[in-house]
Amino acid sequence: MSEHIHDDEPHVCKPGATTYYCPTVGETESDCHGGFDVCCAHPELHQQLLQCSWAHVHAAHEPHSWEPQPGMKPVHCEGQGAVAVNPPGSTTEQLPDDVLALLSPRHYLSTACETARLLDGAIIRNPERDDLPGLRDRMHQRCRLNHKFTGTLCGCPCHPTAA
Repeated sequence: MSEHIHDDEPHVCKPGATTYYCPTVGETESDCHGGFDVCCAHPELHQQLLQCSWAHVHAAHEPHSWEPQPGMKPVHCEGQGAVAVNPPGSTTEQLPDDVLALLSPRHYLSTACETARLLDGAIIRNPERDDLPGLRDRMHQRCRLNHKFTGTLCGCPCHPTAA
């Protein structure tokens, strides 16, 4: 029985293999794949993969490097829950046209823009809070622009194409 792995067979890392992120080429590699110097000439820059604690972060986030404690060698988090399966403007989850034709259109306001409008009220009631306008603007920027199932455009006046 040959131990050669054919190119069409998926590779499975050995149990306990250590995986590192190489910031030079933006890839991960494992000691199971021939060591930590096969991707570049700077293995001293490699960062061990270590996920952020979801309980501590409390939010989805993109991949990033971070120091577990100040002065420690950086580690790399591959991100959590931030994969844009259905990014703003996407129609991947939209219902078929024949089903959409059966629905009565209605005004749509994204949850991001709805939250921004609530922040407008908080700004009026709390003028001393300098952080609120920035939070409102960030909510408008996070709007997904269209309803992911019906495709109806967000009707917030912050969008140039809003009706």
